[in-house]
Amino acid sequence: MKRYKNGSSHCYIYYHCTKRKDKNCPEQYIEEKDLEAQIDFILAKFQITEEFKDWAIRFVNEPREDEESQRVESASQKHKRIGEITKQLESMFLKYTSPANAEGELIPDNEYRRPR
Repeated sequence: MKRYKNGSSHCYIYYHCTKRKDKNCPEQYIEEKDLEAQIDFILAKFQITEEFKDWAIRFVNEPREDEESQRVESASQKHKRIGEITKQLESMFLKYTSPANAEGELIPDNEYRRPR
């Protein structure tokens, strides 16, 4: 970060070759704005057809639609399982509080209170 006497500052970002492929690479560092200009110049040479653009947008959205249907299905299965467990708990509670269970013959106290 470069700070000036008037209180303002400017951040300079530089990129350089890692020399991973060629240890003798002669390239020096380059400032970010110059690198962006080079990339913009190269990308300006390319054109995307409307047909490809439409296909790409459909292709990108398809997995999202599939993921959404999977999330909905998973949530549905979880809600169904919660319903089943709730019914089991209600049934167990009714048996435990039933007059027929006054002596703990249907469901003993230790079984009802034991965490599962």
